[in-house]
Amino acid sequence: MRYFDLSNSPEENKKLYRQLSMKYHPDRPQGNQEIMQQIIEEYKEVEKLQKAEGSKQGPERSKGIKKKKPERSQQPEQPFTTGHPEIDKAILDLFKYVTDLLKL
Repeated sequence: MRYFDLSNSPEENKKLYRQLSMKYHPDRPQGNQEIMQQIIEEYKEVEKLQKAEGSKQGPERSKGIKKKKPERSQQPEQPFTTGHPEIDKAILDLFKYVTDLLKL
């Protein structure tokens, strides 16, 4: 690899890519289309290799894997509130009544 290092973190390579893009972009005074194309191709390759390496190391290192949701308790959740005390009390009473029926 000419510009990027696989031992760098993806964030470090991204930062380096942005710096090189600012320096060699064709619209910049010292810009160069050929060098910019090489940078783009190498960055895509490094990104692909790092994603493959991350998926081999397990879900804790991979960005695409979602974390497990915590288990829900067996206790029913408190119902929402409306902001009206009388309605809230009626909903809470109904909620308690239904949960007591389900326990039978």
